[in-house]
Amino acid sequence: MQKLYHGSNKKFGSIPEEIGNLINLTILNADKNYLTGVIPTSIGKLQRLRALELNSNRLSGLLPSSLGNLTLLYHLDMRDNNLEGNIPTSLRNCDNLKILDLSDNKLSGSLPEDVIGHFNQLTALYLQQNSFTGSIPADVGQLKNLNELLVSDNNFSGEIPRELGSCSGLEYLDMARNSFQGNIPCP
Repeated sequence: MQKLYHGSNKKFGSIPEEIGNLINLTILNADKNYLTGVIPTSIGKLQRLRALELNSNRLSGLLPSSLGNLTLLYHLDMRDNNLEGNIPTSLRNCDNLKILDLSDNKLSGSLPEDVIGHFNQLTALYLQQNSFTGSIPADVGQLKNLNELLVSDNNFSGEIPRELGSCSGLEYLDMARNSFQGNIPCP
């Protein structure tokens, strides 16, 4: 099996550890269900995965560091869950990401240095409605293809990085309801 679409099925329960046995999967979509529990670390065995969409469930716990094994991933959507903790630094290995949506969770801590800038292909970064702290890393300026950056409704603070002005394709920027200081740099 290469593609598994199981979204909008009112599915209850947890994601089984055996999901890691489906090593030929390129797309895994189980969004808009009632899935609970943690994301199993075995998900990192799905090294052919290009799209992982587990959004709009009731998943909890940490983002597994094994997500960093999914180096072909271009779409990671975990929005609207109850995920906690930090963004794992291993995610930097997913340098083919075009869309990263971690919005509307309970994620916290600062954005890891030297991770965001690795996503050279990234067009959309959605981190709004979490509990992130600290500042936006300067390496955000390396995201030349970025069109949308949404970081509203967090606990970010500090200066808006001037490197953000290097994101010449940026069309939509939402930094509302944080504690940023300074001016928004223009490209």
